[in-house]
Amino acid sequence: MPQKHVAILIVVVYLVLAACVESKPSSPTLPKPTVYEWIGTGQASLAHLAQDKAACFQEAELTDPHPEPGIVSEDWKANVKRCMQKKGWGEKAVN
Repeated sequence: MPQKHVAILIVVVYLVLAACVESKPSSPTLPKPTVYEWIGTGQASLAHLAQDKAACFQEAELTDPHPEPGIVSEDWKANVKRCMQKKGWGEKAVN
């Protein structure tokens, strides 16, 4: 490859990388991970938690379906959280 082409290629790569760096928003802080803890009356089990989560995910999907697998909206998360609270589960931040 002639020297002129290599120089042009380097400039193009530099400009592309510079554009990516400038357009990249500052990385948002990730929310702290949470776990569900039983706040209802009586006893709860992991099987009970799994059943309630599945039911709440299904309910949230009906009210706010997400367009792509693995991508959920803030409304969807809020629907799941409300549903879980109604079933007796609260969220607790993991330290």
